[in-house]
Amino acid sequence: MERTFLSTAPLADHEKFEYWREECMLRVMGISVEHADREAFAGTLSVAASQSVVKVQMSMQAGPYRLRRTQAEMARVGWEDSVFLIRPYGGHSEYRQYGRATDSVGVRELLLADPTAPSFGRGMVGRVDVWMLPRVLLEPHLPAGRGPIWQHIPSTPGINHLICSYYSAITDQMDSLSGIELNAVIDNFCRLIAVGCGAGAHEQTEAVRASLLEELKKFIHRNLSRPDLTPAKVADAHHISARKLHRLFEGSGTSFSQYVLARRLDECHAALVNSSALHRSVADIALGWGFNSLPTFYRAFSRRFGRTPRDVTASGQFR
Repeated sequence: MERTFLSTAPLADHEKFEYWREECMLRVMGISVEHADREAFAGTLSVAASQSVVKVQMSMQAGPYRLRRTQAEMARVGWEDSVFLIRPYGGHSEYRQYGRATDSVGVRELLLADPTAPSFGRGMVGRVDVWMLPRVLLEPHLPAGRGPIWQHIPSTPGINHLICSYYSAITDQMDSLSGIELNAVIDNFCRLIAVGCGAGAHEQTEAVRASLLEELKKFIHRNLSRPDLTPAKVADAHHISARKLHRLFEGSGTSFSQYVLARRLDECHAALVNSSALHRSVADIALGWGFNSLPTFYRAFSRRFGRTPRDVTASGQFR
């Protein structure tokens, strides 16, 4: 992804807000901003662009702010081919599209907003991420007869939680994906968002399956050290059957047990090559990552890495 970074840090205090308003918000986003305390202002803006998504990360460091995108701002920077996906990280923010009620968007919740319709917002300091999703990937999957796109996506149980979790998974892995992989992931994500906006879930089965699989993997990572991490417990935590869980993993080219084993072995290997491992035994590390049989651990480790755990500890790295 191509990247651009802007910061007010090199500027004199009396210049910072004007630079932020003109160069960062108006020129890049097409959004006007008002700030309560201009003298104490500090801000950064990072833009990463690919064929399938433009990711803007904004951070403001003083006082509350107000935003507006009216016809004047739209004429300056259109974004007609995109849809904004907004995620605040620093307290609740309020957004309103003209003619609609105000939505209060909490930390790590999402708001889907149409940049071709007037809108207003206000919030406190902190980080806000905005993705510009290609309209062509999202709009064909939305229910017919909608007005300008506007959808608050709270992290509540069900499809909304899957959307928020999938967003986090993409954020974590975005830099590791090739252009082709990212295109496919963003397309899948747009289809999932469409389900959250009321489209028929049966039309976007693969998108729902992919997001649920990511949710299962995140749960596994959080509970990897538990030796009682069984398919039944993971399935119960997500209100699905163990049979469905197994189908989800098998559809990705692996099994539940293979996936858990591989992640545990990766964590053990990382611990063994870490200098702090000199003060921990191999058994302590293996048991700490959920293995309840040392012979099983030794066999699996040697098969995966071609070396024994003690060899890795002794060398500190692969040669």
